[in-house]
Amino acid sequence: MEGVDRINELTDEMLINNIMSRLDCTTKELIRTTATISKRWKNLWTQLPRLIFSYEFGCIDYFTVKADLHRYISFIENTLNQCPTDLNLKKFKLDMCVNNEFKSRANRWIHYAISRNVKEVDFRLWNVVGPFSYGYELWDVPVGQEFTYEDELFFNTSCITRMTMSFFRFNPPSGEISWGRLECLCLLCANLDEDMIEKILSGSPCLESLELNDCYGYKRIDVTSKSVKKLVFSDTTLIIRLMHSLRPI
Repeated sequence: MEGVDRINELTDEMLINNIMSRLDCTTKELIRTTATISKRWKNLWTQLPRLIFSYEFGCIDYFTVKADLHRYISFIENTLNQCPTDLNLKKFKLDMCVNNEFKSRANRWIHYAISRNVKEVDFRLWNVVGPFSYGYELWDVPVGQEFTYEDELFFNTSCITRMTMSFFRFNPPSGEISWGRLECLCLLCANLDEDMIEKILSGSPCLESLELNDCYGYKRIDVTSKSVKKLVFSDTTLIIRLMHSLRPI
């Protein structure tokens, strides 16, 4: 019959897995787009096992940015509250600036992702210690004042297999790290000392790929893990002692 909406004949599962999951967009863009397509699509995003939060702003004044950031944080909170409690996540991404006012919330969102058995995480959280500024000054955070990960569940999880993180330092409450299934780890602009790197390596028995890009706080790495097959780093002055031969993936 002419005029029949073929898309609406698809099951919810087919819409989610074959269409919505292939859209290259943030969660906010997905909610806006699906709401305009069909009333039936309006709440289907809550069943998608992927949450992508990316806050972007242009060259605007401090007070405008702060107000807009407050609204975006409220959006994140409302979005997480709408997701089913039994939803397991495949990917969770946070890409935004935070300050001391929002640090506890950001750690709570990370806890949320881990509690949903997330497989892949991408955390790019910039701790803004002063007024918002423009250009690269925004990321020029003094050493020791980076965003700090402090949630105990984050440091003791066996669900994550891929992890990308930027602009941070670790502070595990127990002092230990246990990432039982982590295979790929990419760190950018991280404050890491030799002891913390050793804890990451010893606590990640399945780690195959480790990338350290523009990280600081260490001068040497002893790679004793037998699982690591690929090591990438950007600091050419770093002294590396490999305790076993690295094999290409």
